[in-house]
Amino acid sequence: MPTATAQKVRVVILAGRRPEGDPVADMFNVEYKAAVRIGERAMLNRVMDAIDNSGRVLETFILTQEPGQLSDIEDFVALKARDDVHFVKSGGSICGSLINFLDSYPSDTPTLITTSDHVLLRGEDIRTFLDHQPTDADISLALVEDQTVLAEHPTAKRTWLKFAGGAFTTCNLFMLTSPAARDVLAFWAEVEHDRKRVLRLAWRFGPFLFIGFLLRLLTLDRAFARASKALGARIRPVVLQHAHLSIDVDKPTDVKLAQDLLET
Repeated sequence: MPTATAQKVRVVILAGRRPEGDPVADMFNVEYKAAVRIGERAMLNRVMDAIDNSGRVLETFILTQEPGQLSDIEDFVALKARDDVHFVKSGGSICGSLINFLDSYPSDTPTLITTSDHVLLRGEDIRTFLDHQPTDADISLALVEDQTVLAEHPTAKRTWLKFAGGAFTTCNLFMLTSPAARDVLAFWAEVEHDRKRVLRLAWRFGPFLFIGFLLRLLTLDRAFARASKALGARIRPVVLQHAHLSIDVDKPTDVKLAQDLLET
């Protein structure tokens, strides 16, 4: 698969509150999960450490429902003072917020999307993802194969995308590289509530892709090619080799796992 040369990007960090509430934020009695400290450092700051250490990011936009409230938290005052970091108001859904962001901040610079709870992310992981970007992609997403994850974390509970030849999970790393990515986000906004229901999501792409997915007839690349054709945009997977990229702090049990991994 063709890959891009070294490039600079801008980053969007999703750091908002869930409408239904957030068990990790509740566990620590804070308004925003991004402010939860893992290993004595706020999660958002850990993600920013990775961004800064990558050496590949021009500016960072932190999307949240109340930008002023989040940026006034003591741990984030230094971020607020930086010229290359911007706290931006988000909307009621992830995809809706990203569409509004793209419309409000148009740019030819590729946009890397991640989340504030991706605390195990490292600068070298960002560089690896960028260095393996397909040159023909409108949008790409990082995946890790189940064998890679389960070899290190055999009890990991993930949403697995199952294809002929292997199963994969997402890594909260996405790249938007062309205006066509907006159309993919618009589609995803309609099906966002099905993101954890893999078969229901597959049905949205039509009966042939659904049957192929159900029977595991399609390889990873073939399935993405079919999805690309259905959406009119080139969607490409980027398979990475590090199990920690599949772990985010999404529930209370993830807190200890992340703490333990950061200490090793």
